[in-house]
Amino acid sequence: SLALTFHNRGDRHGTASGIISAYDSAGDLQGEFFVESGRVLPYRQRRTYLALPTQPHSVRFTPLEDLGGQFLVSDALW
Repeated sequence: SLALTFHNRGDRHGTASGIISAYDSAGDLQGEFFVESGRVLPYRQRRTYLALPTQPHSVRFTPLEDLGGQFLVSDALW
């Protein structure tokens, strides 16, 4: 599984959603997966877990909407 930490740097609660792109060691795309943060309170963080069918070498998060700098994704751990 993949653990992502969503940080809310704004003064309103909200959610972030996007696509996780998983790559192998050669840089080839293994798959794309939808992820949503769930509600994140202002100035807080929330860890979300995503079960992946493969073990990626690297991942990239692409937001589905412009989050306006309010949300940050970090700590992609697997």
